[in-house]
Amino acid sequence: MTSYFCFLALQASDPTVTLVTIDGKRRMKCRGSGVYRLPQVQWITARGEDLSHHGVMNITEPGDGRKLVESVLDYDVGEDVQVLCHIIEGKLKRSARAVISDGTHSVKVEL
Repeated sequence: MTSYFCFLALQASDPTVTLVTIDGKRRMKCRGSGVYRLPQVQWITARGEDLSHHGVMNITEPGDGRKLVESVLDYDVGEDVQVLCHIIEGKLKRSARAVISDGTHSVKVEL
């Protein structure tokens, strides 16, 4: 008996993180699109602190087979703190890194 395996690459764009103002508060918003079935969004600091339970996720389907995944981090992130947004589908993920800077300090981004 012959076995065949099919591996599909995750067809998704890298997410972007922007700064938005909601109810007078600065918040980070992660946004990405792709052919997802059950996407999850993870927010994590560069130090490993999981902030995902502060994320509010919204998924819309534009009608082209793709899903638009958006998550707002409802958390007061301090300045010069690196935050990563991961959009995850199974074992695959796309990521973006963001830092809110006060403009007076250089920010070292560790990869």
